[in-house]
Amino acid sequence: MKRSLWIPLLTLGFAGGYGTHQDALATEIRALQEKVEALEALSLRVDALEAYITEQAAQMKAFGTALDDSVSKGFTVGENFPARKVLVAAWKAQVAAAARNVPGAKTAATEHVDPRIRRQRELEKKKRGGDGQ
Repeated sequence: MKRSLWIPLLTLGFAGGYGTHQDALATEIRALQEKVEALEALSLRVDALEAYITEQAAQMKAFGTALDDSVSKGFTVGENFPARKVLVAAWKAQVAAAARNVPGAKTAATEHVDPRIRRQRELEKKKRGGDGQ
């Protein structure tokens, strides 16, 4: 009699362990999927930052050229209106570039959000369940 009770108990024990193992694997898969989504969002952020920095570097090179042009036109020697115009134009271009495509920033005129940042926000919203809260 004792022997016949062990077989069903062992069978139940193995079946219960198998289900627990599957649950653990499913939990691990969900955690890995969340990590992948987080890495994708981070990758988008890095891309946006690289684009911003690249644009700033190019504009700063142009700014240096404009400053050289301004100096060659006599900016540093007395009052020279054309040289000051060149300098002011360069400053305006640099300021415009600094304000354009700032990662995560909205422009006041258009409320435009960088598409990469918009995608990151969509992923975050999806992760929270789609309700945005």
